[in-house]
Amino acid sequence: MQEEWQRILERATPGARVLFRSAHARPRYLDRIRLACADGAAPLRQVLRFHDEWARELTRQDRVHTYAGFHIADLPG
Repeated sequence: MQEEWQRILERATPGARVLFRSAHARPRYLDRIRLACADGAAPLRQVLRFHDEWARELTRQDRVHTYAGFHIADLPG
């Protein structure tokens, strides 16, 4: 999982937005993954800017409810 996120950061345009779904509303791995950055390594939630409230609002509008979690995050610019 960490390697996937590292590749996203390496290849995405600065300021890109990432949308993803998960089986859990607040997956624990989002707090455990550490990514390489200019200052060494940092937790995923510190490297990306997550829009938790916006994602919760959109989840409530979801008519299918296949996934418990919908996540929106911006990569550093």
